[in-house]
Amino acid sequence: MNILKRTVLIIDGNSDMRAVVGNILFKEYNVVTKKDELEAFAWLQKGNLPSSIILGLESEIDPKKSFLINLQSTGFYSELPIVVLSACEKESFRADLTKLGAFAILGKPFDPSVLKSNIAATMPALQEIIPVNKNIRKSTPELIYNLVPNFREAVTGAMLLFINQYF
Repeated sequence: MNILKRTVLIIDGNSDMRAVVGNILFKEYNVVTKKDELEAFAWLQKGNLPSSIILGLESEIDPKKSFLINLQSTGFYSELPIVVLSACEKESFRADLTKLGAFAILGKPFDPSVLKSNIAATMPALQEIIPVNKNIRKSTPELIYNLVPNFREAVTGAMLLFINQYF
């Protein structure tokens, strides 16, 4: 897994769909696939935190819809952006998904470029957060300065000495 890539969690009961979506995204993101919401929650509870989630729903009564409900009820995971892929075109179904926190709802079949743009829209560009530098250990103080606004003003001189000494 590349630490300089964001992680996208794909949840879909269809192994072919997981493979297709994973192949579309693997160059830009670390891809983790799970077949159902139980596997996904088990993975999340191990301390994993994706940047975005793609949830495949087959119909209005798909049990994976409960994943959205459960995710929104937790304070910690409620802000995770979710892109839903579904063949169901009913407006009431789409409205329900939006109320449950879906960032975007794409119909199946979907355009891969639209999926990529929706995933990209859920997260800022990686270069804006982590400067690409092969010698990260040396640049840790600069990395911290870039991640936290006004870091230099907020930290005492002793703390800066500690960071510079150990990194």
